[in-house]
Amino acid sequence: MNVIEWIDNQRTEQDTSRTSRQWDSIIKFVNADARATLEIATGFGKTRIALYCIQMMNRNTKRSVMIVVPTKALHSQWTGLIKEWGLEASIYIINTVIRNTYTVDFLITDETHKFSANTFQRIFSCVKYKFILGLTGTFTRADGKHTIMNKYAPICDQITQTEARREGWVTNFTQFNVMVTESDTWYREYNNQETTFAQCFSRFGSDFQLMIYCSYSLDPSRGVPAAVTLARRLGWRGNSIERARSLRASGSTISNCWGGNTEDYRSPGKLQMKAIWAMKANRNMKSMLYESIAKREAAVQILNNYPDKRALTFGQSTESADWIATRTTDSKAYHTNIASGTTRVKWKKEYKTLVGAMKAIERNPELTRDNMSVSEWKQKKVSGTSIAKNNLERFLNNKFRILCTAKALSEGIDVPDAELGVIVSRTSSATDQSQRVGRISRHHTFENGRVKDAIVINLVVKDTRDEKWIKSAQARMRDIKQVTLNEILNERIPRIQ
Repeated sequence: MNVIEWIDNQRTEQDTSRTSRQWDSIIKFVNADARATLEIATGFGKTRIALYCIQMMNRNTKRSVMIVVPTKALHSQWTGLIKEWGLEASIYIINTVIRNTYTVDFLITDETHKFSANTFQRIFSCVKYKFILGLTGTFTRADGKHTIMNKYAPICDQITQTEARREGWVTNFTQFNVMVTESDTWYREYNNQETTFAQCFSRFGSDFQLMIYCSYSLDPSRGVPAAVTLARRLGWRGNSIERARSLRASGSTISNCWGGNTEDYRSPGKLQMKAIWAMKANRNMKSMLYESIAKREAAVQILNNYPDKRALTFGQSTESADWIATRTTDSKAYHTNIASGTTRVKWKKEYKTLVGAMKAIERNPELTRDNMSVSEWKQKKVSGTSIAKNNLERFLNNKFRILCTAKALSEGIDVPDAELGVIVSRTSSATDQSQRVGRISRHHTFENGRVKDAIVINLVVKDTRDEKWIKSAQARMRDIKQVTLNEILNERIPRIQ
């Protein structure tokens, strides 16, 4: 039986339009010699397509299958699905794969857009395969590196979010942008950082990459640094690279070995310091937006205002997720099940076992991580399961209502009954925005027959670069309403039909 005959035999009269479209995607994959990528809207069912493809590959001959994912959460989800479908496949996180070599028949890369990054590209030299299926909801990358995937698995089929919503394949969610205002003190500090950044950044012709290069060491033993090249282009005169290397080898300081007028604003040392100050100011502005108290407080009000909706929050820091989790009812932070707070408790001295500590933490949410890092907490175990994995499993099993996350669950994870998404902090990435919205867009009908009514709320600090970020992140999105926080809280919000 050939492939097309096998697919035709799998189709039934009971297939929905979505199922039928999934089979069409598989045919397009086959026609692309089974070496292609599917760019399919989140919530449509691209994972189900991959499972069908595994069955297809093994219809006559048993073939080895490798599934590579970017996160532990996706690894856990795939492991459960492979077991549920009675299939066989090796599932790896990409960081493990790029350190070894493998030979397989069928390679599946989930969230394929991630695999174009410089480090992750190594997968294609580490894994030898006959067939490859790429899965993504957002193939295009802002840095243009998505074109690299065309060499290995070009797109063979696309289903946009607009098409999926129009056809009823995903829930017709409503997305709102809510502007919040910070305190006068906050804005003064933010504006100071913005002024510092602008003044320093102007030295580099608004070339951010050049500024980063100029912030590196001026050590001549490492070649001609960008700061020296730029300084000479601006008219500064100093020692040649050969002379600088000679002086450096004889023990001269980095500044002295280059010679020239080190007080000149165009000198390499001055340019390097300007680059460092600009980068520091840039980090400070980002941190202020990521940790905005106004956005955190707005998130808490929104979450408590919809007590009947299962919710996910997204941010850029674990501290923010902790803060929100402690101030909302029936919630947990994904990365740990203890909350941030001002009071530090040395729980390891008070409780003899980790399980005992966890039970105490459940009773006393004011307890904190002490001085342990998030990565260290992830390695801890509760009854043999990592804390993060345990929290995710409990949330999926409806043990609590709200899961607060930083960036770990922005992609891939399936939470069908989540109806409320609050994006507390973001970058300008359209891919990240689309992926986060996709966590809320999956269809679901509850036991009482009520159809899912999904809402995505983006919190934005007014009069900051946060406004530019949201505009860039939503460049490919439509039907977005801007409303006030009071309108959201009083549910006087326009619905998108």
